[in-house]
Amino acid sequence: MMADRVGQKRNMKKNKYFTTGFSNGSVNGWTGWTPLRDFLSRRHVHRRLFLRHIIVILVVYALTFFVVLPAYCKNKPSSFYYDVRGNRDRDFRYAIQLNQNRLREDQRHIETLNPQTTRQKYDNNNANVHMAIGVITVDRSKHKKSPSNPKYLTQVLSRLDQGLTQQSLGHINKIFICNVDSKPNDHSEARELSRYFPMVTKSAPNVESELTLHRKDIGLRARLSKEKEDYVFCLNYSRSYNSKYVLLVQDDAIPEDGFYERLNYLLENKLERRYVQGRFISNRGEWAFLKLNFPDPLAAFPRHWWFVCEGIAIAAFAAGIVANVYETFYRRKHRELSVKWTYFILLVGFLYFGIASHLIGRQYFIHLREKSNYFYDIRPGTSCCIPAVLYPSAIIPNITNYLLMTNLASPYPVDFALADFVTFAKMQQYITFPNLFSHIGLFSSLHVSTVGSVQF
Repeated sequence: MMADRVGQKRNMKKNKYFTTGFSNGSVNGWTGWTPLRDFLSRRHVHRRLFLRHIIVILVVYALTFFVVLPAYCKNKPSSFYYDVRGNRDRDFRYAIQLNQNRLREDQRHIETLNPQTTRQKYDNNNANVHMAIGVITVDRSKHKKSPSNPKYLTQVLSRLDQGLTQQSLGHINKIFICNVDSKPNDHSEARELSRYFPMVTKSAPNVESELTLHRKDIGLRARLSKEKEDYVFCLNYSRSYNSKYVLLVQDDAIPEDGFYERLNYLLENKLERRYVQGRFISNRGEWAFLKLNFPDPLAAFPRHWWFVCEGIAIAAFAAGIVANVYETFYRRKHRELSVKWTYFILLVGFLYFGIASHLIGRQYFIHLREKSNYFYDIRPGTSCCIPAVLYPSAIIPNITNYLLMTNLASPYPVDFALADFVTFAKMQQYITFPNLFSHIGLFSSLHVSTVGSVQF
């Protein structure tokens, strides 16, 4: 009796995995091995689902990278799809027209100013000056390729005056013109604007420097040497204001709207102090300077390790959203799909958004941060460039001494020398992003050729 029960149990266990039932006593009724049948069925379903996913992914990739992005980015100079060579003449004409439009607006603002009142406002006659802003200028009407005098200096001073007037934040700030032209008396634009703003003039160079300064064959070595001397001269003069900070601006770098309020926010919350564990603490780290402009062509994701990290963060964030939507609204409704499909979508989405963000250009993602002061931030600086640089006044003597000691006989720009100073002094340099200043110069004061109209 006991043996019969054991035999029945064994037969039941076998029948669970293998069925030998016949239909009407015929072997044609054999139903097969159930697990194998289920496996083959699931394999067929998975193959079908896999092909469906791949087809959808390929269609999305093709539409995005060969249809949507080329159409969307065709007029975006910093994108992969922009034809720089084909649009060079058009961009040049557009830049000239844009400069003329800005100039008309800024000239109207200058004409509304009272020369005596404005000059007195910015004269060096106050204590407790928060920021001294020096605009380094040369006469750009001499440029061979300039169709007319672009009058960058007028635009820069107008925008600085408007920004400081509207957003002084109770601070005493000063503006001065630092005329370093090789023939300062011929710089008519600077002389005209000196009715409104204080101007300091660097003495003319010797005859040999004057003869070699604008010769293309000798050119670069002499011009780089003069650039260094001019920069040191303006830095040294700025110390006479006894201000807390000094901002040196080139005469072709215009401030963005709200620049002073945003700069003050960065100083108070990122440099002078920082937010740690729910409270502000004093930032004791020494920093040499803060760059307020970084050229768009050099701001692409591959250009700096920190930019690469930003690209990875953008791709991961967007892919995470897509994977979450897929998990919530699709996979849970299709029980035959395992969670591995969600990870697969996450990986595909990461690659998709990583490639797309790179092709669009980091520059356009940065502009999204301009919506609020709280989105502005600082990052470790690079060796380029110096259209607008903020210095703590206390560090200026060390910087000028280092620049004077640096041998610039070989082509060695000032911005590279400043980067070397940071390494030498074991200090930090930073850049703001987004930019607080825009480089508008088409006609370089350093080179005979023009600067690309979409490069800065």
